[in-house]
Amino acid sequence: MFTQFNNQEDRNHIKARLERFLATSNWINCFPLNRYTSDHRPILINFSSTITNNSPLNHYPKRFEQIWLKEDQCHKIVKNIWSSDSIAPGLKIGNTLNSLYSCWGRDMFGNVPKRIKEHQDQLSNIYPRSENNGVMNHISILEKDIDDMLECEELWWSQRTKAMWLKDGDKNTKYFRVKASLRRNKNKIKHVRMEDGTISDQIQDIQDVFTSYFTKISYSSNPEIPNSLLDVVSNRVTPDMQNMLNTPFWRR
Repeated sequence: MFTQFNNQEDRNHIKARLERFLATSNWINCFPLNRYTSDHRPILINFSSTITNNSPLNHYPKRFEQIWLKEDQCHKIVKNIWSSDSIAPGLKIGNTLNSLYSCWGRDMFGNVPKRIKEHQDQLSNIYPRSENNGVMNHISILEKDIDDMLECEELWWSQRTKAMWLKDGDKNTKYFRVKASLRRNKNKIKHVRMEDGTISDQIQDIQDVFTSYFTKISYSSNPEIPNSLLDVVSNRVTPDMQNMLNTPFWRR
Protein backbone atom coordinates (compact mmCIF):
# COMPACT_ATOMS: atom_id res chain seq x y z
CA MET A 1 0.00 0.00 0.00
CA PHE A 2 1.37 3.43 -0.94
CA THR A 3 1.29 5.89 1.97
CA GLN A 4 2.60 9.06 0.30
CA PHE A 5 1.40 10.94 -2.79
CA ASN A 6 2.72 14.21 -4.24
CA ASN A 7 -0.69 15.29 -5.64
CA GLN A 8 0.72 15.77 -9.15
CA GLU A 9 -0.58 14.43 -12.44
CA ASP A 10 0.82 12.55 -15.41
CA ARG A 11 4.59 11.97 -15.36
CA ASN A 12 5.04 14.12 -12.27
CA HIS A 13 2.87 11.80 -10.20
CA ILE A 14 4.89 9.99 -7.52
CA LYS A 15 3.82 7.40 -4.96
CA ALA A 16 5.98 6.10 -2.14
CA ARG A 17 5.87 3.71 0.79
CA LEU A 18 7.35 5.84 3.58
CA GLU A 19 5.72 3.97 6.47
CA ARG A 20 5.43 0.23 7.01
CA PHE A 21 2.48 -1.72 8.31
CA LEU A 22 1.79 -5.43 7.96
CA ALA A 23 -1.84 -6.37 7.30
CA THR A 24 -3.84 -8.58 4.99
CA SER A 25 -6.06 -7.19 2.27
CA ASN A 26 -9.13 -8.36 4.20
CA TRP A 27 -8.00 -6.43 7.27
CA ILE A 28 -7.46 -3.27 5.20
CA ASN A 29 -10.92 -3.61 3.67
CA CYS A 30 -12.49 -4.00 7.11
CA PHE A 31 -10.66 -1.04 8.63
CA PRO A 32 -10.05 1.55 5.90
CA LEU A 33 -8.45 4.88 6.73
CA ASN A 34 -8.29 7.00 3.62
CA ARG A 35 -5.90 9.74 2.65
CA TYR A 36 -7.74 13.06 2.76
CA THR A 37 -6.25 16.40 1.53
CA SER A 38 -2.87 15.44 2.98
CA ASP A 39 -0.08 13.94 0.89
CA HIS A 40 0.24 11.11 3.42
CA ARG A 41 -2.06 8.20 4.05
CA PRO A 42 -2.48 7.67 7.80
CA ILE A 43 -1.89 4.39 9.57
CA LEU A 44 -3.86 3.82 12.76
CA ILE A 45 -4.20 0.68 14.82
CA ASN A 46 -6.78 0.74 17.58
CA PHE A 47 -8.06 -2.34 19.40
CA SER A 48 -11.28 -1.67 21.26
CA SER A 49 -14.50 -3.49 21.92
CA THR A 50 -17.44 -2.74 19.69
CA ILE A 51 -20.36 -1.17 21.53
CA THR A 52 -23.78 -1.63 20.05
CA ASN A 53 -26.87 0.28 20.97
CA ASN A 54 -29.94 -1.93 21.12
CA SER A 55 -32.20 0.71 22.62
CA PRO A 56 -35.49 1.36 20.85
CA LEU A 57 -35.80 4.23 18.41
CA ASN A 58 -36.19 7.54 20.18
CA HIS A 59 -38.34 10.38 18.91
CA TYR A 60 -36.43 13.62 19.28
CA PRO A 61 -38.10 17.03 19.44
CA LYS A 62 -37.89 19.21 16.39
CA ARG A 63 -35.42 22.04 16.62
CA PHE A 64 -33.99 24.56 14.23
CA GLU A 65 -30.73 23.20 12.86
CA GLN A 66 -27.85 25.64 12.54
CA ILE A 67 -26.54 23.79 9.50
CA TRP A 68 -29.65 24.91 7.61
CA LEU A 69 -28.30 28.45 7.63
CA LYS A 70 -25.63 27.35 5.16
CA GLU A 71 -28.25 27.10 2.42
CA ASP A 72 -29.90 30.13 0.80
CA GLN A 73 -33.07 28.09 0.36
CA CYS A 74 -33.49 28.02 4.14
CA HIS A 75 -33.79 31.81 4.24
CA LYS A 76 -36.37 31.73 1.44
CA ILE A 77 -38.53 29.13 3.20
CA VAL A 78 -38.51 31.03 6.49
CA LYS A 79 -39.21 34.36 4.78
CA ASN A 80 -42.16 32.96 2.80
CA ILE A 81 -43.82 31.47 5.88
CA TRP A 82 -43.35 34.50 8.12
CA SER A 83 -44.54 36.91 5.43
CA SER A 84 -47.76 34.93 4.92
CA ASP A 85 -50.91 36.52 6.36
CA SER A 86 -52.89 33.28 6.18
CA ILE A 87 -50.92 31.65 9.02
CA ALA A 88 -51.59 32.60 12.62
CA PRO A 89 -48.53 34.07 14.39
CA GLY A 90 -48.56 31.29 16.99
CA LEU A 91 -48.37 28.63 14.29
CA LYS A 92 -45.61 30.15 12.19
CA ILE A 93 -42.78 28.62 14.20
CA GLY A 94 -44.26 25.13 13.96
CA ASN A 95 -45.01 25.49 10.26
CA THR A 96 -41.49 26.76 9.64
CA LEU A 97 -39.94 23.73 11.33
CA ASN A 98 -42.30 21.36 9.54
CA SER A 99 -41.36 22.87 6.20
CA LEU A 100 -37.65 22.71 6.95
CA TYR A 101 -37.94 19.15 8.30
CA SER A 102 -39.71 17.98 5.16
CA CYS A 103 -37.84 16.33 2.31
CA TRP A 104 -35.62 19.42 1.84
CA GLY A 105 -34.01 19.08 5.27
CA ARG A 106 -33.66 15.31 4.98
CA ASP A 107 -32.29 15.45 1.46
CA MET A 108 -29.81 18.24 2.19
CA PHE A 109 -28.56 17.13 5.62
CA GLY A 110 -30.42 13.90 6.28
CA ASN A 111 -27.49 11.62 6.93
CA VAL A 112 -24.23 13.54 6.80
CA PRO A 113 -22.02 10.72 8.22
CA LYS A 114 -23.33 8.35 5.56
CA ARG A 115 -22.58 10.86 2.80
CA ILE A 116 -19.09 11.43 4.21
CA LYS A 117 -18.48 7.68 4.15
CA GLU A 118 -19.71 7.44 0.55
CA HIS A 119 -17.37 10.23 -0.56
CA GLN A 120 -14.45 8.66 1.30
CA ASP A 121 -15.15 5.35 -0.43
CA GLN A 122 -15.09 7.15 -3.77
CA LEU A 123 -11.71 8.63 -2.87
CA SER A 124 -10.40 5.16 -2.04
CA ASN A 125 -11.44 3.91 -5.47
CA ILE A 126 -10.00 6.94 -7.28
CA TYR A 127 -6.61 7.20 -5.57
CA PRO A 128 -5.10 4.18 -7.39
CA ARG A 129 -5.85 6.00 -10.68
CA SER A 130 -4.57 9.39 -9.48
CA GLU A 131 -1.85 9.48 -12.16
CA ASN A 132 -4.48 9.58 -14.94
CA ASN A 133 -5.53 12.84 -16.59
CA GLY A 134 -8.34 14.70 -14.86
CA VAL A 135 -8.42 12.43 -11.82
CA MET A 136 -6.72 14.96 -9.52
CA ASN A 137 -9.43 17.49 -10.34
CA HIS A 138 -12.10 14.96 -9.37
CA ILE A 139 -10.19 14.24 -6.16
CA SER A 140 -10.12 17.96 -5.32
CA ILE A 141 -13.90 18.21 -5.81
CA LEU A 142 -14.55 15.23 -3.56
CA GLU A 143 -12.21 16.60 -0.88
CA LYS A 144 -14.00 19.98 -1.01
CA ASP A 145 -17.35 18.22 -0.56
CA ILE A 146 -15.98 16.26 2.40
CA ASP A 147 -14.71 19.51 3.94
CA ASP A 148 -18.18 21.03 3.73
CA MET A 149 -19.87 17.94 5.16
CA LEU A 150 -17.37 17.66 8.02
CA GLU A 151 -18.10 21.28 8.89
CA CYS A 152 -21.82 20.51 8.92
CA GLU A 153 -21.24 17.46 11.09
CA GLU A 154 -19.19 19.48 13.58
CA LEU A 155 -21.90 22.14 13.76
CA TRP A 156 -24.57 19.46 14.18
CA TRP A 157 -22.77 17.88 17.12
CA SER A 158 -21.91 21.23 18.71
CA GLN A 159 -25.60 22.12 18.78
CA ARG A 160 -26.52 18.85 20.50
CA THR A 161 -23.76 19.03 23.06
CA LYS A 162 -24.57 22.71 23.68
CA ALA A 163 -20.94 23.50 22.87
CA MET A 164 -21.78 27.10 22.02
CA TRP A 165 -18.16 28.08 22.67
CA LEU A 166 -17.58 27.24 19.02
CA LYS A 167 -19.31 30.51 18.25
CA ASP A 168 -19.60 32.50 21.46
CA GLY A 169 -16.63 31.31 23.48
CA ASP A 170 -18.49 31.56 26.79
CA LYS A 171 -18.50 27.94 27.92
CA ASN A 172 -16.03 26.99 30.67
CA THR A 173 -15.13 23.60 29.24
CA LYS A 174 -12.03 21.51 29.71
CA TYR A 175 -10.95 22.63 26.27
CA PHE A 176 -10.88 26.28 27.29
CA ARG A 177 -9.24 25.55 30.61
CA VAL A 178 -6.44 23.78 28.75
CA LYS A 179 -6.19 26.63 26.25
CA ALA A 180 -6.07 29.18 29.07
CA SER A 181 -3.32 27.23 30.84
CA LEU A 182 -1.28 27.06 27.65
CA ARG A 183 -1.76 30.77 27.11
CA ARG A 184 -0.64 31.57 30.66
CA ASN A 185 2.47 29.46 30.20
CA LYS A 186 3.18 31.15 26.89
CA ASN A 187 2.75 34.66 28.33
CA LYS A 188 4.88 33.95 31.40
CA ILE A 189 8.36 35.49 31.54
CA LYS A 190 10.60 32.88 33.09
CA HIS A 191 13.92 34.74 33.09
CA VAL A 192 15.52 38.04 32.06
CA ARG A 193 18.97 39.32 31.19
CA MET A 194 20.34 41.65 33.83
CA GLU A 195 22.31 44.84 33.09
CA ASP A 196 25.58 43.01 33.80
CA GLY A 197 24.69 40.37 31.19
CA THR A 198 23.80 37.56 33.60
CA ILE A 199 20.55 35.59 33.35
CA SER A 200 18.25 35.50 36.36
CA ASP A 201 15.01 33.63 36.97
CA GLN A 202 14.31 35.25 40.36
CA ILE A 203 10.96 37.02 40.56
CA GLN A 204 12.42 40.05 42.32
CA ASP A 205 15.14 40.44 39.69
CA ILE A 206 12.56 40.22 36.90
CA GLN A 207 10.44 42.90 38.57
CA ASP A 208 13.47 45.17 39.12
CA VAL A 209 14.54 44.91 35.47
CA PHE A 210 11.10 45.87 34.18
CA THR A 211 10.66 48.65 36.73
CA SER A 212 14.05 50.11 35.87
CA TYR A 213 13.44 49.91 32.13
CA PHE A 214 10.04 51.60 32.12
CA THR A 215 11.17 54.19 34.65
CA LYS A 216 14.07 55.25 32.45
CA ILE A 217 12.01 55.60 29.28
CA SER A 218 9.68 57.95 31.14
CA TYR A 219 12.45 60.51 31.55
CA SER A 220 14.08 62.54 28.80
CA SER A 221 17.78 63.20 28.54
CA ASN A 222 17.26 65.63 25.63
CA PRO A 223 18.33 63.16 22.95
CA GLU A 224 18.73 64.21 19.33
CA ILE A 225 16.64 62.37 16.79
CA PRO A 226 18.73 61.53 13.71
CA ASN A 227 17.40 62.63 10.35
CA SER A 228 17.57 59.04 9.09
CA LEU A 229 14.67 58.21 11.40
CA LEU A 230 12.65 61.25 10.41
CA ASP A 231 13.06 60.54 6.70
CA VAL A 232 11.09 57.30 6.92
CA VAL A 233 8.10 59.09 8.47
CA SER A 234 5.72 60.37 5.82
CA ASN A 235 4.71 64.01 6.02
CA ARG A 236 1.11 64.64 6.98
CA VAL A 237 1.35 68.26 5.79
CA THR A 238 2.44 68.64 2.17
CA PRO A 239 4.36 71.70 0.90
CA ASP A 240 1.19 73.01 -0.76
CA MET A 241 -0.70 72.67 2.49
CA GLN A 242 2.15 74.44 4.29
CA ASN A 243 2.01 77.36 1.84
CA MET A 244 -1.75 77.64 2.25
CA LEU A 245 -1.42 77.70 6.04
CA ASN A 246 1.25 80.42 5.84
CA THR A 247 -0.80 82.62 3.51
CA PRO A 248 -1.60 86.01 5.13
CA PHE A 249 -5.26 86.64 5.80
CA TRP A 250 -7.28 89.73 6.62
CA ARG A 251 -10.79 90.72 7.49
CA ARG A 252 -13.05 92.13 4.84
